[in-house]
Amino acid sequence: MYHLPLQIGDIMRHALQIMTSSCNILNAIGGLIFCFSLFQFYIPRMHYLPISIHDIQKQSKLENTLTKSKVSGYASKKDERSVLKSMLKRADKSKSVCKFAMSQHHRHVNNTLNDVQLKPGGMVDAIRQWIHSTNEQHQVCHMPPAKSCNTKTYTIIIMAHNTDRFKKLGIALNDVFFRWKGATEIILVWNAKRSDLLKKSTNSTDISYSIVKDMLQWNVNPTHPFRIFYAFEHGLTNNLLNRYHPSIAPRNEMLVYFDDDGPFYTTSKLIIKSGIELWKRNSNIQVGNYGRRVAFTDDRITTQLDSVLEKTVQQAITNDMKQNKDNFVPFCRNDNDGEYEYTDSKADFGSHIILPTGSIIHRNYLCFIWHPGFQEVRKFVSNHITKPDDMFVSLLISHLSGRGPKLYPRKKYVGFVKGINSSSTNIVSTNHRRLLWQTEGWFQARTDAANSLMRYFGSIPPPSVGWCAGSPYLFHNGSQYECSVDYPKMEMLPWMNEWGPSYHQCPKKKWKKKNK
Repeated sequence: MYHLPLQIGDIMRHALQIMTSSCNILNAIGGLIFCFSLFQFYIPRMHYLPISIHDIQKQSKLENTLTKSKVSGYASKKDERSVLKSMLKRADKSKSVCKFAMSQHHRHVNNTLNDVQLKPGGMVDAIRQWIHSTNEQHQVCHMPPAKSCNTKTYTIIIMAHNTDRFKKLGIALNDVFFRWKGATEIILVWNAKRSDLLKKSTNSTDISYSIVKDMLQWNVNPTHPFRIFYAFEHGLTNNLLNRYHPSIAPRNEMLVYFDDDGPFYTTSKLIIKSGIELWKRNSNIQVGNYGRRVAFTDDRITTQLDSVLEKTVQQAITNDMKQNKDNFVPFCRNDNDGEYEYTDSKADFGSHIILPTGSIIHRNYLCFIWHPGFQEVRKFVSNHITKPDDMFVSLLISHLSGRGPKLYPRKKYVGFVKGINSSSTNIVSTNHRRLLWQTEGWFQARTDAANSLMRYFGSIPPPSVGWCAGSPYLFHNGSQYECSVDYPKMEMLPWMNEWGPSYHQCPKKKWKKKNK
């Protein structure tokens, strides 16, 4: 065998050692860079405000890849006993913070309008009693899936007990709802006798004569999307919760609610489209566009709520649905009442209650709303002077899902930017019907209802965030989060565009710019 000279061989071996060492160093540097990238990604980003769509788009590609597997199927297969026991576990946690036996105390409220009260922590007794009962027979309730990306159709549900506002409703049906391709079913929940409608359809001098006659004809046409649910004929009374009754039996999983006097969003189809797309990515919570705050004064509550809101905002930015899971704030017997804010502010950040009109929920929640374990709360809603069905539904869905509601815009873009135009929002508008809001002491009665319900559940759900979380239009004014634009264009909504953190949770075709 031929051997290289000793000097040349030594040189070759030395060169090989140098090359091997260099590769090891390069690999180590690469590993450090990779670890630093992961560390940078996972460190807490408090008060992170995106500065451009380009920055968000680059960041969201990695985050969507990492979180996509986390979201699918989240809390989708829990049966009623499992989810109700999780509510009991949360109540026990709140009880340990509050250090009092919630089920043994009644709360005295000085309210001249209403003396109907719920027992603080009463949910615990009600659920435990039902769980241990053996004679209760009813259909088992199931939690909705976390996402419903493939849902394309929805049911619109409207409730009425008289025909005073049917002229406006008739215009909405013909000019709006019947033109929405996804609205394959429209249900009128009629909280009165069938004969009342029949009388209106034969009185040609009545202002609602024409539309009532049309409704009755549509109802008997099996190919028409409109149908009437006669509540009294299903053993129900005139109750606002009838719009959520399982006997309605909607065909679609997605339920969109409207009051009989609107507003009906006649200005833009894209408004409701944005709400639907937001719901698809969050089908186990309540989505809406009319939020209401309850403002608290206790230092403990406000501090904890601020912390939860911060986490909720970060969750919206990173699209990590588990980050804000079960961040409820205990509401103790000795805490001061919160004040229900009945204003026309958009309440984008910090809302716990969603008004029915424009709200979207999953069909599975109808079973829970009328679950026998919550009979006591339904009785409270029916007997309380303000009939707070909106509060009960919002709080119940939040406690079942472990998450707060989400809001989409109310109106199309009008160009208002905070800090440029001046506008007062703390004025109650009289353009839209309010349920007895003119009554003296009405705001206090609503405050009483909100506090009673929150104390009944024992804790305050995570608050909502504005539509702008995860977009360049989010800013912090020094004391709270705000959206720099009140009524955005569709290209400003993070879940409607590819640069948004939550867009890729339900990939879809771009919204039609011809409707821009």
